[in-house]
Amino acid sequence: MRLSKTTTTLTTSQSLSMLAHVEALRSSGKEIINFGSRPDSPTHAKNAVAEFLDSGAGPQYTPSRGLPALREAIAKKVRDQNALTIDPDQELVVAVGAKQGVYAALLALVDAGDEVLIEDPGWLGFAAIVKLAGATPIPIPVYERNEFHINVEDIRRRVTSKTCALLLCNPHNPTGAVLNSSELAAIGNLAHEHDFVIVVDEAYDSLVYDNQTHVSLATLDGMRERTITVQTCSKVYNMGGWRVGWIMGPADTMNRIEAIQSTAISCPTSFAQAGVAAALNGSIGMGDEPIDQLLIRLARHRDRLVGGLRQIPGISCVQASGGFFVFPNLSSFAMSSSDLSEHLLNDAGIVTVPGDAFGDHGQGHLRMLFTAPEKDISRGLDLLTTSLAKLPHN
Repeated sequence: MRLSKTTTTLTTSQSLSMLAHVEALRSSGKEIINFGSRPDSPTHAKNAVAEFLDSGAGPQYTPSRGLPALREAIAKKVRDQNALTIDPDQELVVAVGAKQGVYAALLALVDAGDEVLIEDPGWLGFAAIVKLAGATPIPIPVYERNEFHINVEDIRRRVTSKTCALLLCNPHNPTGAVLNSSELAAIGNLAHEHDFVIVVDEAYDSLVYDNQTHVSLATLDGMRERTITVQTCSKVYNMGGWRVGWIMGPADTMNRIEAIQSTAISCPTSFAQAGVAAALNGSIGMGDEPIDQLLIRLARHRDRLVGGLRQIPGISCVQASGGFFVFPNLSSFAMSSSDLSEHLLNDAGIVTVPGDAFGDHGQGHLRMLFTAPEKDISRGLDLLTTSLAKLPHN
């Protein structure tokens, strides 16, 4: 069968592919520690799905832009939490998760031969999505010495006449870095100077610690017409499998994205949209835990994990300001990130994602969760210490 050349370099997500291996080890009786837990989605969201299905509306298509009730809930959420006022009928389109939202945004923006700037390390799906949309990803190094905050001059050096967009993840996956308003303004000024659009993945916008404030780029002066913002319910509500996200931006751009959605997916799943609307209208997050309490707990777990990692010889670790990952540096060990991740899983049952999955500049790092109970984090740190002691150093 003749297949598309565009897809020849695509592979399955490394983090998703690892799940099968992890489950096989768990089924064999091996103790597995992934420093993460899987609390259920909010009960009131699940109840809303049942009510929606019982109403008889479940079998029906929704508008391609999404259920009106969900769009209203999103508009309220971003007004209250992000200081971003949008028209839910003109400046918003619901997507099948944030990943599909980023892809739809790029389809609306790029042509063959265009270049899209991406962070390195950066979210592991960005490069593949850019290629699938028909453009060329251009990596921008993000350095540990800058606590993984992208530097505007590093962006400037990679801008060309072919640059049409910059993809940012803020808070950053995999490092947990959170860009402040001054940093965002400098990046925005560069976008104006060179006439490119910024697509911001704000999947972790509700998960920011240490009294920091998440700033949405679109709220800064002059950036509303040059920013496409993508958010999701997947993180703070643990609703990743529901596959609902949303895209926000100028009305003319959203009209184009609505046409893409109508052509490609018709609409996101109707009853999932109803459940997400209920989640957004409440103040309860994953595991039916109030979101304010969830943030306090996650910050405590982060501190326990980072503190423990820094006690292990050969590891340095930047404190994450947002999200629920840390990205420790283990480059002192004489193994690639992929080999080290594989060793820890098979030897100690510790689940990590190798840093090189996020780009060449992730080599030497591992991504680790901190959503697990503190006792599991402590147990994992003990297993990690023992397993790493078996390895040679560079």
